[in-house]
Amino acid sequence: MSVDVVYRVTIAKQHLADALGVSSSLLHIPAGLLLLLAFGLGFCGSVRRWPLSLAGVCAIQVANEILDAVQWVRWTGEVNWAEAARDAALTLCTPVMVVVALELRRGRIGPKGEF
Repeated sequence: MSVDVVYRVTIAKQHLADALGVSSSLLHIPAGLLLLLAFGLGFCGSVRRWPLSLAGVCAIQVANEILDAVQWVRWTGEVNWAEAARDAALTLCTPVMVVVALELRRGRIGPKGEF
């Protein structure tokens, strides 16, 4: 992967955050939901649509954190693990709750008997 690409992605994310007037970390919340929706539309014929969509969100999040780690190593010589963990939590928290709620509603997870 070219260092130029990593730098351009980092700058593009920062410009978006600046244009919206929010921190770059807060962009992870809507990004996670938008990715979940996009993957959900892509997997619309699958029985396991939402778990597969969540896996897609996780894959994109991992790729994003790899790009961020490369950029942090270039800037400081080490990875900022605290930021990586915070970004992952912000990206995945809401999609995980949505998928769990959908799977509970469909009866695929949770209690199987009557109370």
